[in-house]
Amino acid sequence: MIDFMKPFSVEISPTIYYAQKDLGDEPHMHRWRARWSFACNGDCDGILLSAHPVLKTTNCGVWISEDGYMEATKQPWEDGAPGMEWVSFQPWMKKRFVHNRSGQGWAKPTREEAMHSLAIRLTRWTANIAREVENAASAAAVLEKLRPMDADYAKAAIKNLGVAK
Repeated sequence: MIDFMKPFSVEISPTIYYAQKDLGDEPHMHRWRARWSFACNGDCDGILLSAHPVLKTTNCGVWISEDGYMEATKQPWEDGAPGMEWVSFQPWMKKRFVHNRSGQGWAKPTREEAMHSLAIRLTRWTANIAREVENAASAAAVLEKLRPMDADYAKAAIKNLGVAK
């Protein structure tokens, strides 16, 4: 029996989204960047992997297009459609140099390295947040002692941080 009084909810399972799903790991052709994907409600719903075309190769790295995208080069009725190819670099597009052996490279040679890089960035991101929370809690304690008339603001700040005092 269906309980119509319960609110309707949908459980979305996290997903890895590929901006260019048909591409493999070809470091001489493109590099991969992983980002968090957020739903309309602000919740993280997965990982977005995007490829960025290599514009020029050097001895120690490559120049990639941050804004590069693929476009169908054949009409749907032509043989080999959709025939997706990288759009040539335009003046409005942003270039970026990526070292081949850099631990902090913006884009990585393979999908796996890009997702591992995202995990490392998550650790760094949360460490920065934890430090900011500690600093804000410390500042709230100082405000409460130095400005008793503003103690309500300090208590509200501690409540906003979600830390026990």
